[in-house]
Amino acid sequence: MNAEHPHRRLVAAVEEIAASGRDGAVLMFEAEGSSLERLRQGGASDEQVAAIFLEAPRVAGSLVPNAEWVRTGWSRFECAVPGDREALGDSARTLIKGLLCHPDFCSLRWRATLTRIFPGEALRTLVCDPGYDLAAAKTWVVAWVDPYAGDDWKESQRYPTTTILWED
Repeated sequence: MNAEHPHRRLVAAVEEIAASGRDGAVLMFEAEGSSLERLRQGGASDEQVAAIFLEAPRVAGSLVPNAEWVRTGWSRFECAVPGDREALGDSARTLIKGLLCHPDFCSLRWRATLTRIFPGEALRTLVCDPGYDLAAAKTWVVAWVDPYAGDDWKESQRYPTTTILWED
C-alpha cells in the first residue's frame, strides 16, 4: 500500500493556499511542556497522557471543522486553513477555549499558533519558527506569526513577527 505521509498532505495544503494567493495560515496547537510535566508529576500514567494526545485531534476536528489535522510532534498538531487573520484568530480561540473546557484536556496549558501562509512561497511559511517568542508563554495563548518578509529570509537571524491575539 502506498499511503501518502500525513506531513506531505500538510505541505500540499500549504502549497495550495500559497499558490492561490488566498489568505491562510498553518494552525498549530500543542501542550505547553511544563504543564505536561506537572500532569505527569501529579500521577498521570503514560497511558493516560498518550490517550490525551490520541483524542486531541478528534476534539480539534469538532472545534475547527474542515481542517485536516496532522500530528507533527508528540504533543503538536497542525493543519493548513484558508482565511484572514481575524477569522482564523477566532477559530484558534475557539479551539483553545474548547480544550480548556474539555475535562480530559483542561489540566494542560495549550497554545495555538497561526503562521501566515506567505503568498507564493510555501517554504517560507513551513520553515518559520516562532519558538523563541513563545517560549516564555506559560498561559493558554493564541499567537499570529508573520514570517520574515525580506528577500534575504533564508539568512540567519531573520525573525518572524509574533503577535499575541489572546491569552488566559
